[in-house]
Amino acid sequence: NTSKVRAYCRRGVPGVPSKTFSSMKMSSSLKSVGVLFDVDGTLADSTNLAYTATNEVLLRHGHKQISIEAYLKATIHTTPRRMAVHAHEDPEHPAGLVLAKDFDETYVQRVSEETTPFFPGVAEVVKYAHENDAALGVLSNACGDYARAVCAANGEAGALLAAANVVWGADDVDAPKP
Repeated sequence: NTSKVRAYCRRGVPGVPSKTFSSMKMSSSLKSVGVLFDVDGTLADSTNLAYTATNEVLLRHGHKQISIEAYLKATIHTTPRRMAVHAHEDPEHPAGLVLAKDFDETYVQRVSEETTPFFPGVAEVVKYAHENDAALGVLSNACGDYARAVCAANGEAGALLAAANVVWGADDVDAPKP
């Protein structure tokens, strides 16, 4: 059953085959199942918002703009490490912390249903999991305020995720997610 939920969670993500809701005949409750969602690229389509904010912050701090390819390549990092890579090609560079703080302040205030919409099918997955007693959670390598803002901006499904009280960013935990 959990593999069917995982497959359905991917519905609407480019390049992943769609699953139809009716084909997932769940024979039992999901009470013992937890579903953790990543924010960017899984729940929400936020690339444009993050890419634009990244370049604004880099320019504001005297660095050159980056390409979308460079942005996407560095998204494996937490925000401070990503910004350090963009500005200095070194994820350990201390300037990453200053750039990340500015980025977070810029980025979080721009979150809306228009700038970080949930992908098609996500609302149905979240509601289905909630109705079947699955424990829900949201994790992000972005800051926690951003993850919570994305949930708050996305209607009933976002509210269900936020109500789980497990909406954490990299700054909310001892170590970021892999």
